[in-house]
Amino acid sequence: SGSKSSGYFNANNNSTSNVTTSAGALVGGAITAGTSLTIKGVSASNWGLQNSSAYTLTATNGDISLVGVGLNGTYQMGSLIASAGSIGISSVSTSSVWSYYAQSGSQVNYIALNDINIASYAVTYSSAINLTNILIRTTNGDIVLSARGGVTSNGSVSQVLYMAGVAVKAGRNFTIQGSSLSSGIAVAAASTAVSTTGGFIAVDVRTSASWAYGGVTSTGYKATGDISIAGTSNSSYGIYADSVIESTASSVTMTGDSNQVVKDLKSSNGTSTIGITGSNNILYAQQIDSAGANGHTLVQNIFGDYNSITTQQQGSNDTNVNISTTGSHNTITVRSSSSTIATPLTAVAR
Repeated sequence: SGSKSSGYFNANNNSTSNVTTSAGALVGGAITAGTSLTIKGVSASNWGLQNSSAYTLTATNGDISLVGVGLNGTYQMGSLIASAGSIGISSVSTSSVWSYYAQSGSQVNYIALNDINIASYAVTYSSAINLTNILIRTTNGDIVLSARGGVTSNGSVSQVLYMAGVAVKAGRNFTIQGSSLSSGIAVAAASTAVSTTGGFIAVDVRTSASWAYGGVTSTGYKATGDISIAGTSNSSYGIYADSVIESTASSVTMTGDSNQVVKDLKSSNGTSTIGITGSNNILYAQQIDSAGANGHTLVQNIFGDYNSITTQQQGSNDTNVNISTTGSHNTITVRSSSSTIATPLTAVAR
């Protein structure tokens, strides 16, 4: 009885008597929607949205939208398929250890024609996004991961955004950035960094994987367009990356320390732009294949100390190299060769 409220519960109103003490929304089987698929759940004392049995969610001709707000946010172990649309996920953990938890033991697929957006906000504990053994792929759209972590370690995976055994293939841009709360829901916060004040790694990009779906194999962290990664921590790495991060036709921009970037330029007479703000980074930039005979332009702007920069140009005509560094103890190697980069010089703190 009485007036009905529209929308769904969120972090601002989940203490009301209408909220269950179990999972807000529990996925009990595979779901296929003819157009779009939307699942929203909230719980005051459990997972907001729980798909712990790895059921596949499919939107045949539309978008997938998932919202989980709870003590823990979203427990998402299944594949998400939106072959004609986009995937949007918002997750908030109000006071427990996991916000968006997708630590799968076997391959899981996030496939979309257009964009894939995951925004997660951990109010108290450090872990906002945990992705393991997942293929994240778009045909035409961006892939955007937005995260913010709390001050308390969850004791298991303390990194704010953690990826291991993941393959990313963005049809356009790939962005890792910060998140914020809007009316109790996690939203992307453009032009901000993944952050934590608890002294943990903000962005941890571990060993990538090679996953196949629909006859196409994707390997590493790659985008056709720009790649932008921003992370900040008060007393640890802003970004820790030990995998190949590659933009195949555009620029890579990273803000943080201890990153490794591999950039291959294959377009004829193209331009490769790389910007790094931070220290102890390793950068390999190559111009490869027959298109390089027509030359290209390489622009690198580096701000920080103890960075190792190696660039190799295989083209014979009109190749321009423009490297700018601001900082100390940086090592730069420029060479022309038809072989792949091997054993480059490394800047070592001394």
